[in-house]
Amino acid sequence: MVISCPCALVVSIPLGYFGGIGRASRRGILVKGSNFIDALAAVKTVVFDKTGTLTKDVFKVQEVVSPNGFSKAQLLEFAAAAEYQSNHPIATSILTLFKKNGSKIDTSKVFDHTGFSGKWVTARYGDHTVMVGNDKFLHHQAIDHSRCDFESTVAHVAVDGKYAGYITIGDEIKPDAAEAIRSLKAQGIDHIAMLTGENACAAEAVAKRLKLDSFYADLLPENKVEIFERLREGTRRMEQPLLLVMASMMHPQLPEPMLAWPWERLEAMLLLR
Repeated sequence: MVISCPCALVVSIPLGYFGGIGRASRRGILVKGSNFIDALAAVKTVVFDKTGTLTKDVFKVQEVVSPNGFSKAQLLEFAAAAEYQSNHPIATSILTLFKKNGSKIDTSKVFDHTGFSGKWVTARYGDHTVMVGNDKFLHHQAIDHSRCDFESTVAHVAVDGKYAGYITIGDEIKPDAAEAIRSLKAQGIDHIAMLTGENACAAEAVAKRLKLDSFYADLLPENKVEIFERLREGTRRMEQPLLLVMASMMHPQLPEPMLAWPWERLEAMLLLR
């Protein structure tokens, strides 16, 4: 548009915003208002949640390892029994493999099921006490084990207080994730970070593949909020907005601390469907 008089100047500015919002909507991006376009233009730091955002959120069991006397089938059965009441993606992947093998949990033998968000689950299965969780859970319970670091999600299994083995679970990186990161860098983004509840080794593997600038691992939902607030304060001191990118707010696994967080305080946020 060629601006030749004050009237054209006044009209051109809102038209530019309307055009930008309209073009974004055609690509499935909804922008609340023109002030958010201004905020996005000033963004230099982007924070990604990992699961469902950079990855597909489709967990599949990769390996079942039972070094302490149990068969792989027994280990998988114990894990499935402890997880059968959970709808967490890790639990779903374990139960999917268990059922795929033609097995079925005798639910009458499962009782006293207890879950500790982001850490572990416990249950009585027949005459056994079964615990399934992360490495922190093993150390918390003082359960001896030989390996702590994995480059994938891992569910450790303990039976009657003794280490029984582990199950590794993989979540694929989205095919366009690397290109999205490269594009953001090309657009002048200075720092790209990732938040995840995964262990540090698994998080580092994803960060290296996508060439992220930093990552924060082993986070519970409330920890993600704390880290995000810390990053946000840093960008605010430089008078720059911070962009948060995560899976849809309607995601079934979005934790309560994230739902309760005051999202209206965000300068910029992108929800992916």
